[in-house]
Amino acid sequence: MKLFTFLVGGLLTLSSLLSAAVVEKIEVKCPVEQTVSEDLVLSRMKLYVGSQFNNELLSDDIKSLYGSGFFSDVTCDVSDGESGVVLTVNVVPQPSIRQVVFRGNVEFDDEDLLDEVSLQSGDLLNMKNLAEDKKAILALYEDKSYFGTTVKAKTEELLDGQVDVRWRIKEQPRYKIGDVTFSGNTFFDEDDLEDSIITEHSWLSWVFPMGYLNQDVFPEDKRMIVKKYRDAGFLDTKVVKTETTPDDNYMDVEFTIEEGERYKVGDIFISGCEKLNEDEILSRYKKTNEKRGIKSFQRGEWFEGAREKQFIEFIKSQYFVDGYLEMRCRPNYKKLGNAGERYVNIDFVITEGKQSSIRNINIRGNRVTQDKVIRRELGLLPGDLANRRKIDASKRRLQNLNYFEVVDVIPVATERDDQKDLDITVLEKGTGQLQLGAGFSTEDSIIGSVEVSQANFDYKNYPFFRGAGQKMRLRLQAGSETSEFLVSFTEPWLYNRPLSLNASAYMRDRRYDEYDQKTIGTNWSITQKMKMRYWRSTIGLSLERISIDDVDDDASDELKEEEGDYNVFKVYQQWNRNSTDRFRFATRGSKFSARIGLQAEALGSYNTAAKIKLTYDKYFPIMPESDWIVRIGAKLYQMSKIEGDDPAIFDRFFAGGPRTVRGFDYRDVGPVDSNEDPIGGESLFTLTTELRIPIIDSIHFVTFCDAGNVWEDAWEIDPSEFNASVGFGFRFDMAIPITVDYGIPVHTDQPHLEDENGRLHFNIGASF
Repeated sequence: MKLFTFLVGGLLTLSSLLSAAVVEKIEVKCPVEQTVSEDLVLSRMKLYVGSQFNNELLSDDIKSLYGSGFFSDVTCDVSDGESGVVLTVNVVPQPSIRQVVFRGNVEFDDEDLLDEVSLQSGDLLNMKNLAEDKKAILALYEDKSYFGTTVKAKTEELLDGQVDVRWRIKEQPRYKIGDVTFSGNTFFDEDDLEDSIITEHSWLSWVFPMGYLNQDVFPEDKRMIVKKYRDAGFLDTKVVKTETTPDDNYMDVEFTIEEGERYKVGDIFISGCEKLNEDEILSRYKKTNEKRGIKSFQRGEWFEGAREKQFIEFIKSQYFVDGYLEMRCRPNYKKLGNAGERYVNIDFVITEGKQSSIRNINIRGNRVTQDKVIRRELGLLPGDLANRRKIDASKRRLQNLNYFEVVDVIPVATERDDQKDLDITVLEKGTGQLQLGAGFSTEDSIIGSVEVSQANFDYKNYPFFRGAGQKMRLRLQAGSETSEFLVSFTEPWLYNRPLSLNASAYMRDRRYDEYDQKTIGTNWSITQKMKMRYWRSTIGLSLERISIDDVDDDASDELKEEEGDYNVFKVYQQWNRNSTDRFRFATRGSKFSARIGLQAEALGSYNTAAKIKLTYDKYFPIMPESDWIVRIGAKLYQMSKIEGDDPAIFDRFFAGGPRTVRGFDYRDVGPVDSNEDPIGGESLFTLTTELRIPIIDSIHFVTFCDAGNVWEDAWEIDPSEFNASVGFGFRFDMAIPITVDYGIPVHTDQPHLEDENGRLHFNIGASF
């Protein structure tokens, strides 16, 4: 190493004198009895023929050649040439490998192991690659659950200058996890504890090659057990011992626990706060939790880790919104009391840091997406306080665009303590999709579809059409009951304002039992966020040409009168409010929609009428901490003729089926003609109560009660005429969602429904 330092120092001195020269030639030399590829050397050097000679680059190149692992010695001579400097790089390559030998391997043969290692016979020995090969062999064994296997490599020098690489492997047997038991536990039962750790017996291991024991996860198992107890107030819990007992091909595992005593919360202090005082923080905390219906972390209650964490996050939020990004909150504990009555005083120590504002916003990684598409999603501008809540919300909005694999939004320190730069780094992903799909439902039977979409569209960017954040969609759908052709376009920021323009054109064909309905139309709307939280407002218009034809010969006179062509021109206003916490499987919040539409003969419509649609869904847990979720829903629809023809059948309402009153056939609830075929009505009112119980994360069981009806005339609602059903079902939240419900009528108000005995409603795929 001293020789290397001396040589590098000498080269730096010489090269400093020649720093203005150009590299004229680079020669690679090695001992006579050895050979080395010139490309192997030159590819690891920053200096090249024609480059400006630089002493720092020369030093870096020598370090790079050493660091490559291919050479045991590297020196460099610098001399004058005709028009520059000549570099002579003297390298002593590592010896070549004669053979790679494995010993001790039983579960994998030599060919399997050779496939995993990079160093093979004839390669130059490379110590870095040798270390990576060791990791690869260990990974192979661990992937097949041979945990605890050890691997060592030894190089043996030969007389001809070559080496043999000898691998010594000490395999360990693999066991499947048998019984997992616990001793010393009284507060939690064994099922609760086993559910909280990684080591868990699976009955599937009796049949499939899975469920193997890995003792390396025992420390994490212990940590998770202690955490579970701590979250319940047991602050002194220890896992004192973990024992394993072989049982044929299985290994039984026992964790021995010392629970200790359970603590209650004593006095709560908040220290170190200057911007806010202790009483102010506690007052805000209690008011917020009362509003949300959440129990507070307070004196006299059992200590709960989750509530302590929520309290700390609340304290941080009070500072983060005002630009105190470096604020920290650390709890200090003082345990007091006697056996049987233990409590803990907690001092939440605050380090406020310095308030800061945003200086610059820097965006990196967007090769396709325009800067303005990213900036308009941000809730901050340069000069604003560095509000952590707005920073996190900005990150979520960028992630929700679904344009990027990775989104990082990081405040970065500047030379001033009171200013931060906001660095936004994105990794773009493909936003165009070609989807081929198929689905089935009891409403529409079998449906196939082809869809081409671009979520980051730009109609100005020919021929790539990407980068402006617009959305373009082309869909073709065909099935036994329905078919559709749709093209739609969305500009989410019309004129660089938060106004969303939506335009679509479509052709739809729906085949009912008694007639066919064909629709050609276009819809245009503008949506904007309202000042009230969660609210959006939409104004739009649609123009449609609707044909009712192929009416059955034995259809009633009422239906035959519907046959013909209709023009429908309508304008509408819609308000939406959505405060739910999830797109699917919501657990809290509500959804409300109100839509008022007007179609007029003066605008070319077949009649003049007003249509009102109100929908509401509320989600809440059956108890504050429960994962059993109740949904209460209601729908109220009205169609009122002002002048002209009565509302046509496509403008009337129908109930029955999976979206209204389950247990009855699709569209069967409501007025019927003389043949008892559904003809719809001008008033609809339905109510739904549903209880959803999770079985596993992606499968939920539901039980429900639906009630409602459709009345012939507008504003003719009479709850005493409700039809009602009860039932149960399942929800499968997968890549292709599946819904299964079975409803049983328990009360009918109309004679044609009296013989209904129950109905299965099934849907696979998105709703059509």
